[in-house]
Amino acid sequence: MAETPERVITADAVVRRVAFTADGSSLMGVCGDGKVRFWDAQTGALQRAVPWNTDDRRGVTLSPDLRLLAAAGPEKVIKVWDLKSGEMRHRMPALPVAPGEIAISPDGKLLASNAEDENTVRLWDLATAKQLLTLADGLGNSGLLFSPDNSLLVGANTDTVVRVWHTGSGKQVAAIDELPVAMFALVFSPDGRFFGAAGADRTIHVFETGGWKKVAALNGQPEMITALALAPQGRVLVAGGFDDVTVKNPTKVLVWDVPSRSVMRTVPARHRVESVAISPDARWVAVADAEKTVQIWSSAAPKA
Repeated sequence: MAETPERVITADAVVRRVAFTADGSSLMGVCGDGKVRFWDAQTGALQRAVPWNTDDRRGVTLSPDLRLLAAAGPEKVIKVWDLKSGEMRHRMPALPVAPGEIAISPDGKLLASNAEDENTVRLWDLATAKQLLTLADGLGNSGLLFSPDNSLLVGANTDTVVRVWHTGSGKQVAAIDELPVAMFALVFSPDGRFFGAAGADRTIHVFETGGWKKVAALNGQPEMITALALAPQGRVLVAGGFDDVTVKNPTKVLVWDVPSRSVMRTVPARHRVESVAISPDARWVAVADAEKTVQIWSSAAPKA
C-alpha cells in the first residue's frame, strides 16, 4: 500500500520554494504565478498572498527570517521585496550579465549574487543597495549560502570546487576541491561548526568548518540531490532531488537522523523535488515537487 502524506496544502500555481515560519505555525510557498503564499501549517488555510514580479524568475531566494524575497529577471537587475508590506524595497543597479544564484545573509544586511558567464560573486549592502565586493569565482554557478553568523559566504560551481570567502574582507579562506561532481544544495549547522554539500553524486558531504576537512558522507539517496533542509536543532536533515533520466520521474525524499547518520524515513515525491523544509520542532517535513500542492509528512517513520 502506497504511503500518503499526513496533510496536503493546495495552491493556485506550482510551488517552487517552501519554508516554515520561525514558530512553525505557517508555511510559506513561493509560487510560479508571481505570488508568495502563506498557509496555516496545520489546516492548510490560505492566510495571505504577496505578489512579486512574475518575470523575475532567476535566482529566486528568501531571507532566512522570511522577511525578504530577492529575484532577478530579463532586465539583469536584482529586486528585493518586503514580504510584510508587499513593496519592493531595493532595485540593484543593472548588471553586465544576468545573475544566477542569489543569497541573503541571516541578519538581512548582505546579499550575494553570481553569474554563470562572469566567474564572479558580487556582495551587496542591502541597506544601500550598493555593491561592496567582487569575488573571483569558478566556472558556472550552482549555489550560494551565508554562514549563520554572516561572516562567511560559500559558493558552489559546476567546476566542482566549493569556495569560501570572508564577507568582511572578501578574502578566500578555503577551497574544497575534493568533490567529484557539482554540488547543487548547501547547508550549515545552526552553530556554524559543520557544512554540508550535496549534488550529482547522490551523497551529502559533511565538513567541519574549523579546517574545512571532510568528516562524514551520507549515502543512500536514489537521485541527484538539489534540495536540503536542516532542523534548527541540527539533528534532522531532509534531502530531495531529481531523476537524471527526466525530472518528471517519481523520486524519494530522505529524512536523516544526523547524530546516528541513519535514515529515519523515506517518503515519495511525484516529480523533481524543487524544495524541502522542516518545521522548527523537526516533526514535519514539507515537500514541493513541481505540483500545485505541498505535501506535509511526519519526519518519524510510520508505526507498523
